[in-house]
Amino acid sequence: MPISELLPLIFHALYVIAAVAVLFGLTIFAHELGHFLSARRLGLVVETFSIGFGPAIWKWKRNGVTYKICLLPLGGYVALPQIDLGEEEGKEEARPPAAPGAGAEQPEPPPMPPAPPFKRMLVCLSGPAGNIIMAYILACIIYFAGKPSAPAERMCVIGYVATNSESWRQGLRIGDTILAVNGKQVSNWSDFIMELQYAGPRARIEARGTGGGLKTVEADTDRNHPLGLRTIDALSSVALAQIKSVEPGSPAAAAGLKMGDLIREIDGVPVMSPEHMIVMIADHDGLETPIMYERNRARHETRVTPIMDPKLGRARVGLMFDFDAVEDEVVHIPPMVQIRNHSTLIFRVLHSLVTPRRAKETAGQMGGPLMIIYMFQKVVRTGLIMALWFTCLLNVNLAILNLLPIPVLDGGHILFAAYEAVARRPVPPRVFAWTIRVFAAILIGLMLLLTGRDALRIFRLNGFTGAAPAAAPETNAAPAAPAAAPAAP
Repeated sequence: MPISELLPLIFHALYVIAAVAVLFGLTIFAHELGHFLSARRLGLVVETFSIGFGPAIWKWKRNGVTYKICLLPLGGYVALPQIDLGEEEGKEEARPPAAPGAGAEQPEPPPMPPAPPFKRMLVCLSGPAGNIIMAYILACIIYFAGKPSAPAERMCVIGYVATNSESWRQGLRIGDTILAVNGKQVSNWSDFIMELQYAGPRARIEARGTGGGLKTVEADTDRNHPLGLRTIDALSSVALAQIKSVEPGSPAAAAGLKMGDLIREIDGVPVMSPEHMIVMIADHDGLETPIMYERNRARHETRVTPIMDPKLGRARVGLMFDFDAVEDEVVHIPPMVQIRNHSTLIFRVLHSLVTPRRAKETAGQMGGPLMIIYMFQKVVRTGLIMALWFTCLLNVNLAILNLLPIPVLDGGHILFAAYEAVARRPVPPRVFAWTIRVFAAILIGLMLLLTGRDALRIFRLNGFTGAAPAAAPETNAAPAAPAAAPAAP
């Protein structure tokens, strides 16, 4: 590859890495800053403010507080000896031994008085509060700038259904609007996928056809998606047919189509998805076909003649599509609505975890830190605003999860403090210490389990998108979507 082509790829990769590190670090910083500021305001002693774990790559001490950035940016902690918050974060540093003097050993300083319960509760609440404040700031930026919105985020319309599938045989067609799954109404494709996770091996789908008639079908769900999601085979959402590249010398190149163009219509028929375009192109073998496309928000028309590819056994025009494309319309969602939507999603998942018939399905789809970072980098590649949107979601998620009444989390320490306030005596030190150790071990084990599963899923996902036949007319890259589509080169 020429250096002129390689350098942009390197710079883009460095940008993605830097953006993920900064935005993920911002989330941790907001949480720890909440603990830090409230502790200082309440007059508590602060020993350390750290972003990350492990060896320090930067350290600075001022007014008795050690500020540092550590090698592993997977969290952070504030060491507060009066409330054991450093132990809560799982990383409280041991005090260094006193420097030897010339004479007798120096006496150890007297122990600091423990903070009263209400101060401990306020400090523990302040970390999640910091994340909510950060989420609100990000939501305001997203509101004023406008968030790119794909069709599947605004509607639950079928963009492709294979003609040899059960869904097709029962009457579902491209352009139909899905209304409900097992009686639960859905408003967009994310709602539809979410309801499928709880539907079990078979789902009842209610839809409205393009002519206005209502349909009810029974469809099998499966877990063929690389992330373990329940989906319906050969069924996918409405999606943008945005060109990622044009094959040199192809009919598409001769027609003047370029990277970034959005294919809107073929022969007067709206294009509902890249998969839909495959079918329409195949039906126009050797025929000069009018194509309506959008470039820089302006509509244009050209004509292209598909040619038969003997290897595929169908006609093609020489296009590769961008399956990460999201910008079809810019929406301005009020900040509190964004936070409410994020919160609703998280509470819904938590509710499913404690609902017997849904717990196993939900637990099987959970991701850990590795999956968060993987999804983060994918979102960053789509643009800065989408990266801020994901960071907003991450802040709301961190705030809510940290308030769960689980030892080693903020909510667990609030529970200990509340017990002390009501019982007028602290939790016995041995009980407190062993509870923290046991739950810390469980949490670490869970993170290791999720990380291993995430690594396998990411491997499968990349194998799925790289090795499987593509779902676009002229590409080797298929979407990470649960749809079966005609093969492509």
